Amino acid sequence: MSQQGQEPNGVNASSHTSITQIEPRGTTSVAAAISVAAATSVAVGASPATQGVVQSTHQSIHTQDQSQSDSESTLSDKDIEACLDVVFTAFIARGELESEYSPHIPEPPTVEQVTTLLTDASFSEPDARLIVASPKYPQGTKNDSPIVQLPHTASDRVTFGVLQQSQSVDFEIELPPSSRTTMVGVTCRIVFDPGSDDCILRNWTDLPVNLTYLSPSPSTCTRVCLRYRRSHVIQPGIWRISIYDDEDDATERYLIEFLLRERQFTVAIHKAIDVPSAKRAADDNSGEHRAKRQRLGDDAVTTSRRNQFETELVSVNTNAGNVDTNDHYFTTPTSIQEMIHNAGVPLLQLKKYDTAVIRTPKASGATSYSESTVNGPATYQLQRRTDIFENRNTSVFYCRHSAVSEIVVAKVLKYEGGSMHDVIRFADMWKKEKEMLDMLKHRNIVDLKAFDGRQFAIYLEALPLSLSRGTGSAFTLSDAYKILRDVSSAFTYMVSQSISHNDIKPHNITYSPQRGSVLIDFGMATLNQDKDTGGTPWYLPPDMLDGNRRGFAGDVWALGITMLYILGKIGLPERIMDGWSIHSLSTPGDPSRKKMEEWLEFVALKKSQLDQENVLESIVFKMLDWNGESRITAEGILAEFDFLELDSGNDGESSDGSK
Repeated sequence: MSQQGQEPNGVNASSHTSITQIEPRGTTSVAAAISVAAATSVAVGASPATQGVVQSTHQSIHTQDQSQSDSESTLSDKDIEACLDVVFTAFIARGELESEYSPHIPEPPTVEQVTTLLTDASFSEPDARLIVASPKYPQGTKNDSPIVQLPHTASDRVTFGVLQQSQSVDFEIELPPSSRTTMVGVTCRIVFDPGSDDCILRNWTDLPVNLTYLSPSPSTCTRVCLRYRRSHVIQPGIWRISIYDDEDDATERYLIEFLLRERQFTVAIHKAIDVPSAKRAADDNSGEHRAKRQRLGDDAVTTSRRNQFETELVSVNTNAGNVDTNDHYFTTPTSIQEMIHNAGVPLLQLKKYDTAVIRTPKASGATSYSESTVNGPATYQLQRRTDIFENRNTSVFYCRHSAVSEIVVAKVLKYEGGSMHDVIRFADMWKKEKEMLDMLKHRNIVDLKAFDGRQFAIYLEALPLSLSRGTGSAFTLSDAYKILRDVSSAFTYMVSQSISHNDIKPHNITYSPQRGSVLIDFGMATLNQDKDTGGTPWYLPPDMLDGNRRGFAGDVWALGITMLYILGKIGLPERIMDGWSIHSLSTPGDPSRKKMEEWLEFVALKKSQLDQENVLESIVFKMLDWNGESRITAEGILAEFDFLELDSGNDGESSDGSK
């Protein structure tokens, strides 16, 4: 710190405002306070970065004051204090203000104090997965928040618990900038591993953070430094997050401590016992569309109590694809429990007719516990039925869910153990699709029936078969009309929600004359036309050759390709020619680009053969416009249907499809 009246470089500062003239806590006008601070940043020779922060703050506040006709700020004292705190924290952290203006920073708790604090707090919320000791409680928690404030405190620490609910795949520990903690906001994400008590901690802070394992004792602690977006496996026990505000600063700030506990739920698999039931099935089946009832047997799930899942299992209507509503065997869960300890998602171990029991015991003395959310019960049972399909990332099968009256489709992400990257990738995939389906309520979009982030699973309504039914089309003109109308209705609704699907193809559209068309698989959907990745090569629009995003226009193009198949103009695209990589399409001369250009030439030929005197084919022609900006929109397609006389199968519902 230079002497008063002298800047660090020896420049006379007598003409500037003196630091001794500042009275920040007595200032009531935000503009006046920031103005003083701005002048002071120059007077004391503050660093250019600090001066820039203060000057920009000064300008924005000054503009606000002008809009109030030079009146005093209408902000509260608390808001004024927050504005000032930002400015003076910047000075203090860089040693650019005299110590008399430095706020009192309480000493952080010792390791022994932290251990006692977190241990005591854990008894108040025994169902919590995390017990966190922080300088302040999290802000803006919602009603369904997993956060539970706890009464235990210590020096500069309050405590709260974090429940691992059925919608939880992760939890973010956040600490905003403050003079009491650090100039830089700190964010660390903890991702729960479905197959392990360990978790993954990823640093989302611009500066490196230090992660220290304080259990079982400080003498054996593990310490790692995590730079931005770096991750580390954390095991149950007590951990501390600390940071240096400046890499050249030797002062380490202890920010947050937390206790990671073992998973607070169990998964047991009950192997099925086959019981001949051909005669019973024949007796129960009195018609093609009559529901076949099945009842789980009387054997106990455990030896001490009756099976709570002894409820009638009513099959879905036969329109729902290949669900086994007329099985050769009924099944009964055994009394033998196979507890799952393998790495990965336990539900992937289910075989046909096996029953999984997912249970979260309510601990006595807990201050709060979310027994269930709207569609995510904490304790439930699941019986696997017929497989639907399986690929590299997902396993999809029909199942019975104890909290849902009808048969449902389980979509379980195939995390089978592996790297930290795999846990985070699958957690992001689950979170993204679940959030998209939460936002979408439309009769032509698959309905989310239940979910469980602890198992990377979502449970969806059972639907008819997809449009992908062989090389050639099996659809009538009436079917084609209904398919295009229904999907366009879903698109129009999705535009209103700012959601793009990004993977439209026959396999992701289901259809029956009774149910109509339904969009499925929102794993690649994006919000507000964010950057999209992935997709299926044959359905990508030509826009992508120029590096443009797909967005809503890309969905229309993909539906246009699908309609060529539905109308019998082409075979199933995936079987016409080999696919290609979609990650280097904007590179001239790349083999993948050449492959896509060949495919687009084929599409152009088939487009030219469409009969534009036919209203339906003329719509498809407009959907395959090379220019995304001039391509017909979903709303435009629905408007075209207003002129169609063909209206067979109209169910009388409004075209917007809203539920």
